[in-house]
Amino acid sequence: MIRKLTLVLYLLFMLRLVSLNACGLRTAIKITGVLAGGKGKIMCLQETRWDEKIVREVQKQWRGKIFTCNVTNSVRGVAVLVPEEFGEKSKMIGKDTEGRLIIVEIEYKGEVYRIINVHCPNCRLPHQPKDLNLPLAQLTEAEAQLKVVWTQVAKVETQLAEGEAQLLEVKVQVAVVRTQVAMVKAQVAVVEAQVAVVEAKKTDRKIFIESLGKWCVNAEKYVIIGDFNVCLSKLDKAKENTYKEDSSRTKLFELMNQNNLIDIWRNLNPLKKIYSRKQVVQGELKQSRIDICLTSEKIVPMVQKVYYKENAWSDHSSMELELDLPGTARNGGSWCLNNSLLEDEVFILKKQGDSYK
Repeated sequence: MIRKLTLVLYLLFMLRLVSLNACGLRTAIKITGVLAGGKGKIMCLQETRWDEKIVREVQKQWRGKIFTCNVTNSVRGVAVLVPEEFGEKSKMIGKDTEGRLIIVEIEYKGEVYRIINVHCPNCRLPHQPKDLNLPLAQLTEAEAQLKVVWTQVAKVETQLAEGEAQLLEVKVQVAVVRTQVAMVKAQVAVVEAQVAVVEAKKTDRKIFIESLGKWCVNAEKYVIIGDFNVCLSKLDKAKENTYKEDSSRTKLFELMNQNNLIDIWRNLNPLKKIYSRKQVVQGELKQSRIDICLTSEKIVPMVQKVYYKENAWSDHSSMELELDLPGTARNGGSWCLNNSLLEDEVFILKKQGDSYK
């Protein structure tokens, strides 16, 4: 009895958040399963793909308020679900028109907590070639073959009197090679179009991240949580996967530095490797930590726990954050990691060496 009472009192003074890219949350069994895992917590969901009919069905199961940002055609979509304990003093203060951003504020004992739920644009293509230079190499090879064949044609034409049949055979070869060249050129055009799409989406993500800055003003206690679709450092990507330069990452670091935001999980786990998304692409396992929670300075000392948890519903792990609210004992604050050190390989290697001393 005492243990149960202690647990109830503990939960009353905790603000618990869970973030999950659901990869579509439309079937009854999946909705029930995901909501069960978020009972009593503020749920920040990405890629819900909801419409108004589904929202009504979700409301039948959820005890509290539901704030959504949906788009047509059942694509994208983000939502914040607030349990009834905080529902009466919660409100949506903003959202975008693309189903990628929603901002909710919750008031508790005179303090306002802002939750910014994000799903940044993704620049990956569903069937992106492993080597974008391969079709170009094929084109060069095909053109070289064409030159050789035309040389043969010239020789044969000078010997036309000796054999019309031989000339016909070579011309057939020319036609075949021309067809091959045309096919490879078409492949090159497709790849160039794919590259253009990737670069455009990187720009979209950069602009999206830049737009988050306005929601960091006039607020002291807030979190930006969700699927950022970009890693912050090499530690956040499996060693067998390529870590590429990305202008949107630079923009994210700028946002963090300008607003003193902390990647709270990395702050508490400076050298640990964990991946929030695992997927198989063209037969290769891709692993990365792209589901992130950025906290303002005044939130940091309130953090009791932050962790990732795998689930059966998505290729993303959920991210869970527990904050102690005013009136409970504090842990004295957390050490804040300088984000730029994550790019310093000398620092990382030194720390890894220190752990074995």
